[in-house]
Amino acid sequence: MKMKCILCTLGALVMCTAPVFAQAANKQEKSEFTPHWFMQVQAGASYTLGEGPFGKLVSPAAALSAGYQFSPVWGLRFGLSGWQSKGAWVSPQTTYQYKYLQGNVEATLDLANLFGRFNPRRTVNPYLFAGVGLNGAFDNDEANARPFDPGYGSDDVLTGFAALGRLGLGVNFRLSDCVLFGVEVNANMLSDKYNSKKAGNLDWQFNALGGFTFRFGKNHKKARTAAVVPAPAPTP
Repeated sequence: MKMKCILCTLGALVMCTAPVFAQAANKQEKSEFTPHWFMQVQAGASYTLGEGPFGKLVSPAAALSAGYQFSPVWGLRFGLSGWQSKGAWVSPQTTYQYKYLQGNVEATLDLANLFGRFNPRRTVNPYLFAGVGLNGAFDNDEANARPFDPGYGSDDVLTGFAALGRLGLGVNFRLSDCVLFGVEVNANMLSDKYNSKKAGNLDWQFNALGGFTFRFGKNHKKARTAAVVPAPAPTP
């Protein structure tokens, strides 16, 4: 049920950002896109799907990313994120925490430029992203110290690095040509042992982050206009 609610929320965010695609073309400047590098600094909250109250499974999270926007629509982003996650134990009802570090690479899709014309002065730019990564959980002493339920198999809950898939949605708000403020939500599909227990299904981690994007160089230049050749004077 929690999973369905989260997916519905992501879908609602996509629908809410749809009106920004309808900006009038006659108000856009005639500009050409310029490929550029960028860096993102983000912080927020992380939630790992588990057998406990939502509020008790929320932890701090942070991310540092760099990327290259090579077209108005497509970009490539490399990120490093981590901090803390929490898990829950049913009997007795307890929560425990551990740390994690994650590296990822993903493709980004600018929705405003996809459905409209490129406009470097646009205030709101929603985007989607999807990719893969490598996640490692560690410092799980609290999990190893708890009593184990035979229903979860053995007490082998050693954490380690494992591959993951991820996707998400974000919205950037333009502050200047080189600085954007953005909010982002993402979902990460992890191995069964990420939350320090084996339950026979994949683990899910969700993040809600806010932060700043810094562009290195301008993302546009004036569009070239064809020179107007005067018509030859009529010969008498």
